[in-house]
Amino acid sequence: MKAEKLLKLFHWIVFGNYWVAAGVVALYAVSCNVLGVAFSWEWAAALFSATLSAYTYHRVGPGIQHSIVGVGGIRRSWIAENSRALRIQMGLAGVLAIAFFIRLCSVEQWDFLIPAAVVALVYILPIIPLGGKWIRLRELPYFKILIIVAVWMVLSLLPLVPEISPLPQNNALQLLLFQRLLFLLAVTIPFDLRDMEFDRSRGIKTLATSLGAERSIRISHLMLVLSAIVCWMGFQMQIWNGSIALALAVSSASTAILLARIKPDSDEMTFSFWLEGSMLDQLFWVQMLV
Repeated sequence: MKAEKLLKLFHWIVFGNYWVAAGVVALYAVSCNVLGVAFSWEWAAALFSATLSAYTYHRVGPGIQHSIVGVGGIRRSWIAENSRALRIQMGLAGVLAIAFFIRLCSVEQWDFLIPAAVVALVYILPIIPLGGKWIRLRELPYFKILIIVAVWMVLSLLPLVPEISPLPQNNALQLLLFQRLLFLLAVTIPFDLRDMEFDRSRGIKTLATSLGAERSIRISHLMLVLSAIVCWMGFQMQIWNGSIALALAVSSASTAILLARIKPDSDEMTFSFWLEGSMLDQLFWVQMLV
């Protein structure tokens, strides 16, 4: 009985989008460590709530229930069984996120948050007219990965906007942006493998549908190699200290090991738990080594 309850809890954490929401908070915490800014639990709650609401909407929101089609078997059935509770969760998390953002955001931060929110909305809602039908932004060729990466980068750095110097004068921030871009691309590309058949059935062009699974994973590995090179450059140029550079490089290496095991027919937990957990893995190495 205890094992069954623990399994249900585990499914709620992973399939209920708490795990991926924790990933955004983890990247925010890594940003604080790298840039020497104090971590805020209020901002962590805001980012967690916003991500939880957005990802839940992507699965069960009004008008897009079809989005669970193409999701791995165990997750798909779990979403169908818990759709009512997920909708309640979506609404509560959304209200909480709005309340936190109103309380915490400066004018400068709203300048970043509002465009990111609009892009996220257009990503999940079919409101773009194209070819006589309404499509979502994710259905435009090769846009899916870029939009996810852009929104995650904005969210993970948003709380730091008032406390860090402008980008042209901040070498540490420039390196972090480049390293994070490469890391998030590496982590996001493999999700196209999971969705290959679904994307093909809807005529959605992605790297996986165009290049195939093996080449897509090679591109992800290349992104991680470049990410590690950026870490080495940060240390050599004395922009990052050795422990920060080492922690981020080790994170890239551990993610590369995981990617080597991923295939289009990998089980759902490989993607939803292990791959989405790569952000938490990065925080683990930063906490251990910095």
